[in-house]
Amino acid sequence: MNRKRYLLSLKLVVPTLIIYYVPLCPIVAMPVYNLMLFHPIMSGEFSSREIVGTPIENEFFESKNGQLLHAWYLRKKESKYVVLVSHGNAGNLTHRIALIATLLNCGVSVLIYDYQGYGRSEGSPSLEGICEDGEAACQWLIDKKEYKGNQIIVMGESLGTGVSCRLAQHRNLGGIILQSPFSSLCDLAKQKIFWLNQYPCWLFPLELDNEHVLTLSHAPLLIVHGKQDRLISFSHAAKIFAAAVNPKSLLELPDAGHNDIYDINYELYFKGLQKFLRDLPD
Repeated sequence: MNRKRYLLSLKLVVPTLIIYYVPLCPIVAMPVYNLMLFHPIMSGEFSSREIVGTPIENEFFESKNGQLLHAWYLRKKESKYVVLVSHGNAGNLTHRIALIATLLNCGVSVLIYDYQGYGRSEGSPSLEGICEDGEAACQWLIDKKEYKGNQIIVMGESLGTGVSCRLAQHRNLGGIILQSPFSSLCDLAKQKIFWLNQYPCWLFPLELDNEHVLTLSHAPLLIVHGKQDRLISFSHAAKIFAAAVNPKSLLELPDAGHNDIYDINYELYFKGLQKFLRDLPD
């Protein structure tokens, strides 16, 4: 009788695995999940010539796979630091003018680039691809603008925090700013898509684990997060901060959500960024 039940259960389980579990596995169905993860926009104010009085230099460089990436470089002559911005999963670099202006007003130069498939950049986005794009942007600053690694501050916004942490894991940098970060992409995915809880993280094609990276030695770290964030909850920032080794600081924005930081608690945000950047070694 037990053997019959066992065989019957196999008959039920195996078809279920074939029909549902395997096709929905992240490593198998990543092209489908990419459609949910990436929301690029091709249009925008690409004709802009300056931001808060600082000229925009349109730059192009290749990612690892040969696709041409578009970037804006804005130089503050009095600053030795440059902030390398890896933006979030929607829009393109032209939708980050408020962020760029804030950084320029803090007195630092800025390089912001578009991932493959965003704005004027060639190709199409993928998790591996955006990490390679970040590497290419960082190397461009070193090769073409002659920055040293410890003069580069990586700043990630939402999805871009994973790119920034990957850079921090492999490079000697001047600082790390994570705005609205996730603890790990696996954790976030399981919170957002219930059926992904069936899959261990090793079945994800590329694990972006910010929490783990920051348990290792790293450059000065600032985490910024809105406490009313409904897209990536503040608990992710709290978890990262608790796990991270020093030097670290956490800027809590009590009334801000995910996309309204430049409208709510902006003064607190600006002063927090300004202090972090001012306190970096000369």
